[in-house]
Amino acid sequence: MVFKNLRKYFLTGIATILPLVITVWILRWLFTVVDNVLLKPFIAFVKIYLEYPGIEWLARVFLLVLFIFIVSFLGFLISFLFFRKMLAGLENLFLKFPFIGKIYKSIKQVSSAIVGEGKNVFKEVVLVEYPANGRFCIGFLTAEAEHIINQASSNDLVAIFIPTTPNPTSGMLVYYPKEAVKHLDISVEEGMRIVISAGTATVASYD
Repeated sequence: MVFKNLRKYFLTGIATILPLVITVWILRWLFTVVDNVLLKPFIAFVKIYLEYPGIEWLARVFLLVLFIFIVSFLGFLISFLFFRKMLAGLENLFLKFPFIGKIYKSIKQVSSAIVGEGKNVFKEVVLVEYPANGRFCIGFLTAEAEHIINQASSNDLVAIFIPTTPNPTSGMLVYYPKEAVKHLDISVEEGMRIVISAGTATVASYD
């Protein structure tokens, strides 16, 4: 029994930290590639014509702006149907790899929830009583319940996604009566930071 519980908790811990570790590793690798492939050759080229204190910092700023522009341009291309379909095909191929595919999916879900598609999926941040009365959880309003659900419950319900901490890629869907949901005046990004940080993150004041 002890070994079984240890194995369960170990796998849960791995599932929680692995997407975060992989994300940090990818970002570090990306910055290293940019530094070696673009920054250093660019600085060497610039120094041939310009030689004064601070040129390296100016070059770094220039390449950072250029990098942001390129990434933004890629985001602009994805808004077109052709590029969206092409990316979807590549993603489907990538997801077929058993281990890597799951990691990629987890990372994408987290990033989408924080900076991308999650802004559209999660309408707003709410506070709901869970798992018992008098105990509250951060949740995300996703949609109003379908008519068939309202009819079965004899109530006017809304769908609330309650994420787990610190890995918000998993959670549960709970339907609450509208009057039981407390709306929080914070952004989805701030709500997600609270969840990921296990409540330690601070939010902007709206007073």
